[in-house]
Amino acid sequence: MAAGDRTLTCSIVGQIVGNYVREMELGGNSPGAFSRAYTFDWTTGTGTDQADRLFRDERSTDATGEVLDLAGGLTDDYGQTLTFVEVKFFALYNLDGTASFIIGNTAANQFVGWFGAAAHTEAVKPLGLTMHVAPKDAAWTVTAGTGDNLLIKTSSGSANYQLWIVGTTA
Repeated sequence: MAAGDRTLTCSIVGQIVGNYVREMELGGNSPGAFSRAYTFDWTTGTGTDQADRLFRDERSTDATGEVLDLAGGLTDDYGQTLTFVEVKFFALYNLDGTASFIIGNTAANQFVGWFGAAAHTEAVKPLGLTMHVAPKDAAWTVTAGTGDNLLIKTSSGSANYQLWIVGTTA
């Protein structure tokens, strides 16, 4: 690896574990334990099961919001400009206990991603989390200059959130 090169390996794990029990008429309980994990692993690259860029940050915004430029408007942990061509993972965790976050539907050059259309939005409720994963080559396309802007705003007031984006440069 040459000086300045970056490599990325990561695993995204989503898991649900619990118990769903119903008391039976003759006493006792029905079995109801459940557990399911979903794991997505990437190595460095731009193909199937690969990613080469990571953005992560804890940010604050308000009801006016902030527009994130996914093709040249963000920097990584090393201060290097990120120009995503595809997004394979997106997570936003709302750190606020009262305000919701609204993602999507910026005024121009909308990143469509998982929304379905440029005017669509997604709400992340107080203390909520949204995660989207597209692990293979059919990730969400970022088109510089015409489809790279993502609006993130609150329903009211100022609030903090954590943001993670994993993607590729080709």
